[in-house]
Amino acid sequence: MRVTVPRRQVEAAPLPNVRVGVQAPQPTGLLNETLPALGIVAEVEERERYNADEMVVQAKELELEQQRVRILQDPTTGAINKRGTQALGALKEADEEWRKVTSDIEATLTNDRQRQWFAKKKQGRYNQMREQIAAHTSAEVRKADAATLAAFADAAVSTVTVSPEKVAEAITDTRTRLVQYSARAGWSPEMLQDAARDQVAKLHTTAIEAFVARDTYEASKQAEAYLKANRGEMTGAQIKAADKLVTAQVQKGEALKESAKILEIVIASQKNDLPPTKVDRKAETTSLNEAEEKSFQEWAKQNGITDIDSPQTFYDYRGYWKDVAAKGQDQRKEYPDGLHFPDTYKQHGHPTFSVESKYSTHPSDGGRWAGEKYVPPGAMSRIDALALTESITDEKVRDKVRSNIREYYADLKEGEAKKRTDAFMAAGKIVDQTGDVSKVPTATWLLLTPTERRGLKRDAERIRHPETNKASDPDLYQSLLNASALNDQTREYFGRLPLSQYRDRLSAVDYRDLVKRQTAVMNEMRLKARGKKSKVAPVKPVTPIGAKPTVAEVVAGTPWANIFTPVEAPVPAGPRPKKMREPSAEDLAGYERAKAEGNGAKFREFKLSVGVNLP
Repeated sequence: MRVTVPRRQVEAAPLPNVRVGVQAPQPTGLLNETLPALGIVAEVEERERYNADEMVVQAKELELEQQRVRILQDPTTGAINKRGTQALGALKEADEEWRKVTSDIEATLTNDRQRQWFAKKKQGRYNQMREQIAAHTSAEVRKADAATLAAFADAAVSTVTVSPEKVAEAITDTRTRLVQYSARAGWSPEMLQDAARDQVAKLHTTAIEAFVARDTYEASKQAEAYLKANRGEMTGAQIKAADKLVTAQVQKGEALKESAKILEIVIASQKNDLPPTKVDRKAETTSLNEAEEKSFQEWAKQNGITDIDSPQTFYDYRGYWKDVAAKGQDQRKEYPDGLHFPDTYKQHGHPTFSVESKYSTHPSDGGRWAGEKYVPPGAMSRIDALALTESITDEKVRDKVRSNIREYYADLKEGEAKKRTDAFMAAGKIVDQTGDVSKVPTATWLLLTPTERRGLKRDAERIRHPETNKASDPDLYQSLLNASALNDQTREYFGRLPLSQYRDRLSAVDYRDLVKRQTAVMNEMRLKARGKKSKVAPVKPVTPIGAKPTVAEVVAGTPWANIFTPVEAPVPAGPRPKKMREPSAEDLAGYERAKAEGNGAKFREFKLSVGVNLP
C-alpha cells in the first residue's frame, strides 16, 4: 500500500550578507518623472547627483548668510551700525553689496538645479535683510529727528539765558518746530499741546532766571514784570519757585539801591578836600517884581510869617512862595513844634542847612537827614549811617541795607588798620636806613600810635649808638615765631599778645617782623569771625629750634609757654591809679620839651599833670 507523507513547508529566507536586489528610494518631484524611464543604475546615479546638488546649495546658503550678517553688522560699514541720518543710505548700500555678493556666489554654481534652489534661498535672505535695515533706518531717523528737536530746544534756552529779551522770538520758533515734528511723529493734538506748554514754560522760567542773574535793581524789576505778564503759561511749581526767586532778588536790588544812596552820602561826608562854599545871601534870595512882591507880602501876613527879612532867618521865603504857594500848593509839614517849611529853600547859615537845599553846591555842602534826625556835615559815623535806614519801610530790605552798611564800615576799618601797618613798616624802614625819626614824613608819622612812635625813637637811638644795640633773645624770638604759625590755638594767642612787653628783648628788625606777622594773624581772625577768607597770604610756618612743643604742653604751661605769659607789675598799696589815656600830639610835644630841658622834677610834674601814658 502506498503511503503518502506530507511535506514540511519551509519559507524562503535571504542568505546572510547576501545582496538579493536593489530597493531604490521613491523619488519625488522632477526626479519622479525621470526615474521610471531609467534603469536601476541610472536611478542611483541621479539620486547621487541630487544629493550632491543639495549639499552644494546648502554650503552656498551658509556662505550667503555669512555675507548677509557682514552687510548688516560689520563694525565700520554694517547697515544697522549706521546712526542718525547716515542710516538713510544704508538700504541702498546694502542692495549694491548684496547684488555683488550673490553674483559672485551664483558664478560658482554648476547647473540649473543649483541655481534654481539658490535663487529661492537668496530671495528669502534678502527679504529678511531689507526688513531689518528698514526697521533700523526708521528708528534712527526718529531718534535723529527727536535729537534735532531737543538740540533746537537747548539752543533756544541758551539764547534766552544770554539775552532774555529774545524770549518771544525763541518761543515762536519753538512752537513752529514742535508743530512740524508732531506731524512727522504722528502726535495727537493733546501730545502737541502738552509738549508746547512744557517748552514754553521752560523758556519763561529761563528768561526770569536770566534777568535775576544780572544782579541789578533794574533787571530784578524786569523779572518781576515778566513773571506777572506770563504767569498763565507756567506751571504751579514754576510760578512758586519764580515768585520766591524774584521776590528775593527785588529785595536785594532795592537794598543795593538804597545802600548805594546811603553810601554815597557817607562817602561824600568823608571828603574833606572840597573848598568851603562862599555864601552870598543876595544870590540865595529869589527876586520878585513889584506885583509879585505885593502878593508875597500879603501871603506872608496871612500865614503869620514875620521874619521874612530878618538877618537870622536864613530861609528864602520868596522862593518858596513863587515856586509853591503862588501855584496853590503847600509843602509844609506839621510837627509837634509847629509847621516846617521844606529844606529846598534853606540858605547857608541855617542851623539845619542840608544837601536837600537848592543852594547846596556839592555833596558835602550841608548836613543830612536820618529820618527825623539831622546829621551835621562831616565824616558820618556808622551809627548815623544806620540811622538813615529808618525811612525804609520794607523790613527785609532795611535789614539787607544795614548789613551792607556794616560791611562797608568793617572794610573801612580794616583798610585803615592796614594803612597804619603799612605806615609803621615804611617808617621803620626809614629809621633803619637813617637812624633819624625826623626823616619820616609827617603824614606817615601822624598815622602811628604813640607806642609805635616811642619804639621807632628807641630804634633810632640804638642805631646811632651801636654799642647799646643788643640782639634779640634767640629763644624768645623763636618761640614767638612758633606761636605765630604752629596751630590755630597758638595763632589766636599770638594775635592777642601785647608784643610791646617784649620790646626790650628784641631787635628792631625782629620786632617789626613779629608786628607784621601779628597784624596778618589779627586780620585773618577778623575775617574768620565775619565768615570771609583772608585776602592776605597766611603767615608761613617757621622751623623751630629744637623740639617743637605740643599743644598740650602749651596749655599745661611749660617753660616754653611761659615765655608768652605777660609779667604784670605788682599793684602798689593805696588807691588804685586811674587808667591813663593815650597822649595827643600836643602832649607829645610838651613831653619832648620837658625831656630836652633835662629837669627831672619838671618832667615828672608834666607826666602827672597830663595823665597820659608816657615813657
